[in-house]
Amino acid sequence: MIVRQTLDYAIAPTRRQVLQCLSGGLGLTAAGIGAACMLPSAALAEVNSPRPDRLLQTFNDSVEILPVRFSPDGRTALSGGEDGNVSLWEIATGKKLRSFSGHTEVINSVAYSSDGRTALSGSKDKTLRLCELLLPLRIVGSGSDQCCYDIVRAA
Repeated sequence: MIVRQTLDYAIAPTRRQVLQCLSGGLGLTAAGIGAACMLPSAALAEVNSPRPDRLLQTFNDSVEILPVRFSPDGRTALSGGEDGNVSLWEIATGKKLRSFSGHTEVINSVAYSSDGRTALSGSKDKTLRLCELLLPLRIVGSGSDQCCYDIVRAA
């Protein structure tokens, strides 16, 4: 038995799918109760499915992901992590396409611009960051990227 809690969810633009962020949990595996098992960080399911346990796609990350939002076209999703990173996911494959760093605490919210080209993230560190999703990644120094900018830092 796996005990999971939905932390956040997003409905696809088509209103036929739901993307759920799932809490960590202990599972029952062949090794016994409480043994480590691979649990998805998020899962995609059909809305009003006759089989609610059937997942269309899973999204695995090394950290718990909290807020999640579909892109306007429904092909990608943004998530915020407890590690302060924002991730861009491909819905069809569950593959992480890109990760944006810069926040120093947990991400509280993520949003797409109406054209899907820009992401906005808010963090417990009291900052908002604006990221251009379609720019090529330019690595500088220790893996930071030049596609995101601090736009607000609360006092």
